[in-house]
Amino acid sequence: MKKLFVTFVLVGLAASSHAGVGNVYFTNIRTKTDAARIYAVDPSHPDALLQGKTADYTGRDLLYGAGYTAELWIGFDADHLQSLAGSQVVLSDKPAPKKTDLGGILYKGGLAKVNTTYAAGTKVVLQVRAWENRGGTIKTWNDVLSNDSVARGWSKAVLDYQLSGVIENPNGVPTPLPPAKNLVTAGLESFGLFVVPEPSVIALFALGLGALLMRRRCP
Repeated sequence: MKKLFVTFVLVGLAASSHAGVGNVYFTNIRTKTDAARIYAVDPSHPDALLQGKTADYTGRDLLYGAGYTAELWIGFDADHLQSLAGSQVVLSDKPAPKKTDLGGILYKGGLAKVNTTYAAGTKVVLQVRAWENRGGTIKTWNDVLSNDSVARGWSKAVLDYQLSGVIENPNGVPTPLPPAKNLVTAGLESFGLFVVPEPSVIALFALGLGALLMRRRCP
């Protein structure tokens, strides 16, 4: 598997044709060095989910290719998130052999606009999730959860974010909100995909842990 070089940039822009609707613009990268990347499964530790800027991603490749899907999740708090309709993207086929390369882009051109069901100016919580889509057969997060062998991961930071768009000022005049903060700047961090351990592996771990505890209790 290859590391998925992905940088999400959330830029709020005014949308006069959608007055009152909170909207999101995001792309794959802000700069070559300022990025929140998504990494592949570590072959030596496939069940390890790594998250954050300080995690050691040695041995993991940057993902690329249309075999992976990324999606934004949104809600009023971290415990009540739902997928943001229209936010699913797959990677382009351009590889990213180096961390500073622009390969592995989400879109093959420009920004993608996603309208939400929340009003402009609303403060929401956002998260990024990504998974192996297996030729488009794994289409939703529920599909991922139903198959433990599917590689998946999500961003550690659940970000508080104010949606952009057009609001009405106290005089009832439509007023564009200023450009919103970049999601990378707001705190989005890299993460790595993982595969859920097989039940047999979990059982062996539990058995070993139980034996260890019993040994400690025995005189």
